[in-house]
Amino acid sequence: MDMQAPDVAYLGPSGTYSHQAAHDRFGPDIAYAEQRTITDVFHAVTNRGAVGVVPQENTIFGAVVETYDALSRTDVFVRGAVTLAVQHCLLVKSGTRLEEIETIISHEQALGQCQEFMRAYLPEAQLVRASSTAAAARDVLAGPSSCAAIGSKLCAVLFPGLTVLRQSIQAESANFTRFYIITKEPTAPLPGPPAHEDRTQAALLALAPSPKEASVDITTIITVLQLIVARIDRRPAANGVPFQDMYLLEVKGDMPAVEWRARVEKAIKRAQGSGADARLVGIW
Repeated sequence: MDMQAPDVAYLGPSGTYSHQAAHDRFGPDIAYAEQRTITDVFHAVTNRGAVGVVPQENTIFGAVVETYDALSRTDVFVRGAVTLAVQHCLLVKSGTRLEEIETIISHEQALGQCQEFMRAYLPEAQLVRASSTAAAARDVLAGPSSCAAIGSKLCAVLFPGLTVLRQSIQAESANFTRFYIITKEPTAPLPGPPAHEDRTQAALLALAPSPKEASVDITTIITVLQLIVARIDRRPAANGVPFQDMYLLEVKGDMPAVEWRARVEKAIKRAQGSGADARLVGIW
């Protein structure tokens, strides 16, 4: 392991899908640091220079509000995005057969998303809620061989003695979570293997109509940008003024990275010239 590389902070505990996304992006030879909350991940980035991996959006549950609030209030920079297919696995102690399972342990969301599988194959099994899918995996290791957990495939790597008995047991196949990779500085080195090079570029902008320019609204600002807007998220502004909003815009372009950065920087200057508060929050 490269001891000079920053560790990677993620929403814990170990074995969660946030951990899986970080592991898929940065590999096994990196120091990982689990955090209790998304806000704690941001603090690890700003206070000690960690690389952060935070959930941004899920295809079933939508945008992650805590992440967007932290982005609007914290001085970090988005360096990339990782999309993970959420695939629930049935985890057991090595040697346990399906017909031997009497108890299934997991987070309540995972239990709910796998009801069809359990009704079809384990209709008599007792369902037990856990604080997380990773906690469920630990409980199975500590319990009898008749127990099973629902969790990520990474749990079978992190907890020796567990094995994946069935994979992709969730009812909803189109369940994906997208994660942002964040650093304290825009040019801070990222650990692990380099990201896949892609001509399609993206950037995240924070925009707010200036209270001094009553005639300038968000539609005016978007028009001035002259960029393709892929998504818009609105959050309350951090200035304490009631019903004043900040908008986080993800924009995209198909061009080389150097040309893309120049185009984004010019767009921000145009927005500022129109009377808006505008800043670059990420580019990749």
